[in-house]
Amino acid sequence: MKTNKLIAYVTAILLSFFLTIGMVFAKDETKKEKDEEIEVKVDFTEFEKKTTPTIYLVDKNLDIKAEFYGDIDAIKSRFKPIFEKSHFLVEHNKRRVYLISE
Repeated sequence: MKTNKLIAYVTAILLSFFLTIGMVFAKDETKKEKDEEIEVKVDFTEFEKKTTPTIYLVDKNLDIKAEFYGDIDAIKSRFKPIFEKSHFLVEHNKRRVYLISE
C-alpha cells in the first residue's frame, strides 16, 4: 500500500515538473514569435478582375446559364458557335448579357 502511494506521489511530482518545463518553453517560443515583425503586401487587382464576369449567358427566363471571365473578343472567338446562336441583350459597366436561343 505504501509503495502505491509512493509511486503515485513520485508520478505526480514528475508530471508537474514536466508540465512546468513545457509551459516555460511554450512561453519562450510565443515570445520569439511576437518579437518578429512580418510585412505582408497583397495585390487585389488581379482578384478584382476575375470576380466579375464580363459576359453572361441567360435563358428565356433570365436564369444565368454561363459566366465568362476575361477579354470579350477572346471569349467570343473561342466560343464562336455559342455566340452565333445567342442574341445580345444589354451592356452595363463593360459587362454584357446574351440570350441563348435554342
